[in-house]
Amino acid sequence: MMLNRGAMIALKNFVLVLSASILLACSENDAPKLEEPVQNSTTTDDHSQLSDAPLNNTKAQTEFANKAFLDTLTALDALSLAVTQFTDTPNEQLFNATQARLTQAHNAYRVSSAFLALSPAHEASKFLDSYPLLPGYLDSVEGYPNSGIIHSEIPLNVSTLEDEFQFSDSMYLTLGFEAFAFILNGDPDSPVAPWRRFNDEGTDKNKHTAERRRQYLSLLSEHLVSEFKKQKLQFEQLGILNLHLLQDDAFKQAYLEAEAARFDQSLVQKISEQWAAVEQLKTEEAL
Repeated sequence: MMLNRGAMIALKNFVLVLSASILLACSENDAPKLEEPVQNSTTTDDHSQLSDAPLNNTKAQTEFANKAFLDTLTALDALSLAVTQFTDTPNEQLFNATQARLTQAHNAYRVSSAFLALSPAHEASKFLDSYPLLPGYLDSVEGYPNSGIIHSEIPLNVSTLEDEFQFSDSMYLTLGFEAFAFILNGDPDSPVAPWRRFNDEGTDKNKHTAERRRQYLSLLSEHLVSEFKKQKLQFEQLGILNLHLLQDDAFKQAYLEAEAARFDQSLVQKISEQWAAVEQLKTEEAL
């Protein structure tokens, strides 16, 4: 039987569609099946280095650490008072008193920092105790009597000094304990008694320089207090300590060696005693 042209075209199209369907079915059966992506339930955050054990410090331990922060704030307030008295009437006696208050405040801060190092949100302010310092960036040094911010026209205010802080070198420390110590004590090789550098003696230039030193010292003291209050609040809001770190001998050794490189052994011993005391509180509560 002969098919007309229309029937032949229809039959041809049917065969093509049928062939395509067969090929598609074969392709689907032979093609490798894609596996469903595995959902990763673990996440990485800032605390990934902490022990998996719970951070179960007790209330007594938290209060013990908080006391170290309160002691630091008390010492900084005492330093501010000493600075006010000294800058009002610069003399050797008040200078010595300010030096003593500085040592007390700095040591107290290092003890509180030892607890901050156990905090999951450990983030010490760079403006408080960065180290080391380039002295000539702040004031006169041997051979460079007119160097530093003191002898410049840079305005002495917090905003400017924060902008200048480490702006092009990590040793450009315009704020913090190290800056305070150098502005107070000056170059140890200078023949001039440190406290006399704050007196309105000699030429108008000397008077202007002395005035800037008094202004700078007062600003440094105020900034230490305000910056530490922020750090204290951060610690209190968190309220937890990773005391498992105190079981890590490598951590403790590295931390204490770093402290010993800058401070007297008596301070290192104080930190060790404070850590031991806060651990002992947990033991006593368990009894």
